[in-house]
Amino acid sequence: MIFLYPVVLDLIRFHPFVKNSLERVINKAKEVFNGSSLLETLELNADMSPEKIWSILSSVDDEDLFVNNFNSLDEAKRNEVAEYVLTQCNIFSGKAAVFSSRYSNDSGFMK
Repeated sequence: MIFLYPVVLDLIRFHPFVKNSLERVINKAKEVFNGSSLLETLELNADMSPEKIWSILSSVDDEDLFVNNFNSLDEAKRNEVAEYVLTQCNIFSGKAAVFSSRYSNDSGFMK
């Protein structure tokens, strides 16, 4: 007969409890992230004009989705969109107002 240390016996005894707890945490995390706008993308691409990208972004109601998708653009495209919004759109109303208040000229990202 193999002698098992008490710690090993405790691990064997609590294994199902730990496993179930971890599975619950993983399932809860999946629920949270599946419902999160952080995972949603609008399928913006570099071939689109700044006007087209802005048209798509400005139609989004969820502000986190709006910001995350803008910030996911490459730097050159973010600069083009920012220039378009700040020079061609009314930055005192609608999504352009949100954009102008959250956009950082220094970083090129919305906060």
